[in-house]
Amino acid sequence: MHNIIYVRFFEKSIGKKYFKLFRRLRLILLGLVISVLVKLLIATAYIGLMTNGDRYVQPELVPKEQVAIVFGAGILPNGNPTPMLSDRVEAAVKRPRPTFLGRFEPIN
Repeated sequence: MHNIIYVRFFEKSIGKKYFKLFRRLRLILLGLVISVLVKLLIATAYIGLMTNGDRYVQPELVPKEQVAIVFGAGILPNGNPTPMLSDRVEAAVKRPRPTFLGRFEPIN
């Protein structure tokens, strides 16, 4: 009951034209928020399904291997690395072993 009185008072105070515009903008904003949330849920579900067998849930099952992450410039359609990525991989292989903290220094 009180809600209806408030809506009618609000409608009279700003005018019907602006009240309808305000209502439409509110619905558009709600639609955008719902759209973004749905897209985030779909992306999360897709990533979870595509990486299901490739993730380790228990840390003790992770293999004890030394690895280095080399950021590059991509892979060509035939599967070969681009020249920039190839140079970065070669530089990473030539780097000294990690320090006692287990870290590599960045390659400039």
